[in-house]
Amino acid sequence: MTRSRSYSLPTPPQPRTPRRFSASSLILGGEKRFIASDHTVEQLLLLCDDEGHITIDTTTTSSDNFLQVETDAGWCYQVIGAYQLATVLNYLLLKRGGPETGLKRLKQNQKTIAPSSCVTHISSDKILEPPHQRLKNLVDNQFWHQLTRSMDTKTIYSLLGDSKVQGEGVLYLPHASEQRQYYASLDVNLQDLPKRISPEYVLSINSSPGVLALAMDKSHNPLPYIVPGGRFNEMYGWDSYFELLGLLESGGPGYIHIAESMCLHFCYQIKNYGKILNANRSYYLSRSQPPFLTDMGLRVYCRTRNKEFLKEIYNSAVTEYNTVWMGNPRLDRRTGLSKYCPAGLGIPPEVETGHFDGVLGPYAQKYGLTLDEFVQAYNSGNIVQPELDEYFLHDRAIRESGHDTSYRLEGVCADLATVDLNSLLYKYEVDLEYIERELNLSPCGFYEAAERRKEAFTQFLWNSEDSCFYDYNCKTNAQRKYTSSTGLWPLWSGIATREQARGIVSTIASLEEYGGLASGSKASLDEFSGGSGVPRQWDYPNGWAPHQVLAWQGLQNYGYDNVATRLAFKWCAMMVHSFRDYSGLVVEKYNVTDPTKPHVVTAEYGNQGSVASGFGWVNASYVVGLGYLSNQQRQRLEWGVWKRHEKL
Repeated sequence: MTRSRSYSLPTPPQPRTPRRFSASSLILGGEKRFIASDHTVEQLLLLCDDEGHITIDTTTTSSDNFLQVETDAGWCYQVIGAYQLATVLNYLLLKRGGPETGLKRLKQNQKTIAPSSCVTHISSDKILEPPHQRLKNLVDNQFWHQLTRSMDTKTIYSLLGDSKVQGEGVLYLPHASEQRQYYASLDVNLQDLPKRISPEYVLSINSSPGVLALAMDKSHNPLPYIVPGGRFNEMYGWDSYFELLGLLESGGPGYIHIAESMCLHFCYQIKNYGKILNANRSYYLSRSQPPFLTDMGLRVYCRTRNKEFLKEIYNSAVTEYNTVWMGNPRLDRRTGLSKYCPAGLGIPPEVETGHFDGVLGPYAQKYGLTLDEFVQAYNSGNIVQPELDEYFLHDRAIRESGHDTSYRLEGVCADLATVDLNSLLYKYEVDLEYIERELNLSPCGFYEAAERRKEAFTQFLWNSEDSCFYDYNCKTNAQRKYTSSTGLWPLWSGIATREQARGIVSTIASLEEYGGLASGSKASLDEFSGGSGVPRQWDYPNGWAPHQVLAWQGLQNYGYDNVATRLAFKWCAMMVHSFRDYSGLVVEKYNVTDPTKPHVVTAEYGNQGSVASGFGWVNASYVVGLGYLSNQQRQRLEWGVWKRHEKL
């Protein structure tokens, strides 16, 4: 019996009439197992978009297209519907190691063996699975596995490479580290860090970038962690908090162990590098990121009840609190509030090519140098430019804030006592006081510290006229009136009063869009960008997972459950829409104002994410967001019943 597969509509040569099925089909009569080969993949690739992406755009692909497949028993069926065809393609490529790897293997197979011999079985349940459920299953059962890393002997070589900078890659070990013995037998360039890591030293090794060692267990086995994905193949600071929330929500085998390990990695970083790092790369040694360790540790502790673990979290967080956030230069002693203000010298090496050309160009022209020559002279200290020093001080501070970049912070970040950072530190103080009681430790004044911060927070950051919190410029002694989603963080940390919470909730109207919360309001962008026309990725119209998740929890903390569920539904529905219509895409950030192509973001370095692993904190936001939805909203996700311009 001849078995063919085609997209056109000739009469199939099989003696049995092909049966058609789609998401609404009722004729299957139970699960079927279909046979697919490399030839099947080749046919489906013909439907992919013409922009070089391995995706089938379901908004433009004709519903007349079909794929003929066979069961083990030889029965023929026609898979119809663009979403179903995209699902088959994604499944087959993932079974071959992911889109890029799958295509490489496909080309190799074309040269070496008969395509029909490279068969894969695919269940009809996989093809017909509703988009919202398929996305959850992928996050729970595949995406976290794809994003899990460990600095063991099997994977260390893949971690040394770094697409963000040039260089062969070095493995940097802490001073007098016991890990040297573990890695000594490998063909790896090992370098020991000095006991004191100065800004001058960090600048000196920017020409030899590398990955920084992380924690091992008591048997000297490297512990696992989650990476964001895309070009970010290392453990990041505040990304890890949201990834931990996602792991705990997904609840897969071993996920609690990964979550616990991520906390221990942060304890290791505080002990050996002096802070929780932006990420474990050498060029990040001088800066941190938004602090979430206490909440991470408590969430793991609630599941393990491991008091030894909680004591380690406490000791590390106290050290970080005192030496990083309440020490120079981050503490503003007049207000008692803290700022993002990392040490550092020179130009950040990890940015995209040309990112600083507009800033550096006039200086290079002034000295009669090319851009490359000026960069080398400035980094070496042969050229001194105080104005440029200040520019990069604020630039590093923006990157430490995690909001790189935004007009909210540009040019002033190191001077700002921000709403977001001081909300997080209030949560630290409250958490540390709770842990002291939980472990019967002597109190160290964190209750009083929280009360002092709360008083200063209201005194300097609260605007009674606008009924919201604004960042405070400690240098000019004035509020910076930029309306941002970070203005909702006081609800998450609990630092706001009930009356203040009512005012904060009223600001949501200027931030809420089709797909949830924008990073900032359009009015603020227009005011602070000065009409430059240069988009920043952490500004309107883009929305980010961490802003959504903290807003949902904060609103629920203060009894605004209906607002939290409304915003969570908008975000999850937008994600499902993009996932369904664009062949399984899950990306780093979304244009929350665009009901047709929310995944298209062109600001700065564009977007990250993939159909094979999604993107760390966005994966987390979906499974966490589902927990906020009502049964009716879940049904609407299942049925795809929502209007793209719906006013909820």
